[in-house]
Amino acid sequence: METLAKILFAIIIVTLICLPAYGWIKNIVELTKLDFKAPYKAEVVRVLGVAAAPLGCILGFINIKDN
Repeated sequence: METLAKILFAIIIVTLICLPAYGWIKNIVELTKLDFKAPYKAEVVRVLGVAAAPLGCILGFINIKDN
């Protein structure tokens, strides 16, 4: 039982480390796909997400539309 608890703890720790990193990298990838034409809402939000990594971790999972 102790081994199972250690394995589950390790999985949780790895997830808590990898998931934010994945979100931040995904935010950068989404930024490179933008057209940089008016309106600039998505571009500004994505650049802020790259500069402020905790914000970028969340923004990577959000779909931002420029209308």
